[in-house]
Amino acid sequence: MAIELDGGSAVLWVPNAFQRDWIDARLTDRLKSALGIYSLEVRVGAPPAMSPARTRPTLHAVAGGRA
Repeated sequence: MAIELDGGSAVLWVPNAFQRDWIDARLTDRLKSALGIYSLEVRVGAPPAMSPARTRPTLHAVAGGRA
């Protein structure tokens, strides 16, 4: 997964339609609240500007900058 934040909106990139639908049905409101945004779009695929290897979160990113 990857996320692109732009002001009060975000795009969450996921690998398949199942994950997109699951997030849309169960997590959209929670994610918007947690990220402090008003709009969240969930898309299938990889972000155009990112290579496939960069779409996976790293330990550094998940741990809040602590490895």
